[in-house]
Parts: sequence; structure tokens; C-alpha cells
Amino acid sequence: MNAIKRDLNFFTAYKKGSPKAGNSGAKGVILVMMCFVLVVGIAWGVLFFVQRNIKNQISTIKTELSRPAVIKLQDELNQAAKKNELMSSYRTAITLAKKSFDASRVIDSSLFGKITESMPQDMTIKSFVVNPQSIQMLCSCTDKMSPAVLKQALEKKAVFSNITYDGVTLNEEKGTYSFTMNCIFGVDKKDE
Repeated sequence: MNAIKRDLNFFTAYKKGSPKAGNSGAKGVILVMMCFVLVVGIAWGVLFFVQRNIKNQISTIKTELSRPAVIKLQDELNQAAKKNELMSSYRTAITLAKKSFDASRVIDSSLFGKITESMPQDMTIKSFVVNPQSIQMLCSCTDKMSPAVLKQALEKKAVFSNITYDGVTLNEEKGTYSFTMNCIFGVDKKDE
């Protein structure tokens, strides 16, 4: 019966204490923990010294930048940058002005001659607005087909790239028709 009691006593191993193999496992865990703490400590120390070094360098740079000679040079650099920006804006404005000037048409007597040659005999120009890219004419005539005749004649001269008029209005008292014609300059074939 004693033999049975000994076999059935499952807690005997716990009463005698932990075996020697378990003791070395605990030492290994403690060693790993100590290594981890050491690595973390070294990493923190390195980061602390790097941060302190960076702060010292920033302080040195700020001290150098606050010197009067450096401030004077910075002001000169800022003025030069502003001048450069103004020159760039000036070049852009000059380039746009040159493009606009090159696109504009010189209004001369030959242009007026081409317009008058194209006009039907019953037509008169009441007002004439000229700008570098177009001409606007307020005209009156006795025949309501005269605006179409003028438009076709001007298109044949190839002075204008686009010619439009807003329709014909009848003045019943005077028996005349009035219209506004817009002529946008194009390329003159004689100039090519």
C-alpha cells in the first residue's frame, strides 16, 4: 500500500524544491533582461549625446548669424534677390509688350485706301474706332445689302482675319440702314 501512496503522490516534486535545470533557466532570463536594459541604456545615452551635440551646433550657428557682418550680408542678399525678382517681372512685361506690338497692325493710308475701295457708293462711315488689333466702324447706307457687299470686298483684300457686323437697323425717317462692323486684323497677302 505504501508503494501505491508513493506513486500517487503527485506533489512530491514540488515539496523537494525545483530541480537544478530550472534554476539555470531563471538565470538565463535574468541575463537576457540585463542585456536588454544595457542596450536600451546605451541607445538612450547615444541619443542624449547626439541631441546635445546638435543643440550646441544650433547655438553656434545662431551666434554666427547674429553677428553684424553676417546681418549686413543677409540684407544685401535680400536686396539682390528683390532686384532679381523685379528684373524678371520687367523682362516678362517687356516680352508681353513686344508680342502685343508685333501682333498689332500699323494703321496707314494704304489700309484706309483698301477700306474705301471696298465700300459701296451708297455707304458712309459715321464713326471709326481703331485699336492695334481691330477696327470698329459705324456705317450707314441706303441699300440693306451694302453691309454684305462691304464684308465680301474686305475679305477679298485679306487685310482682316475676321469680319462681323451686328445686323442692319432701318431708320424709317431718313430711309437709311445703319450697322456696326468689327474687323479684326489678319495677314496682308502683300506683306508675305
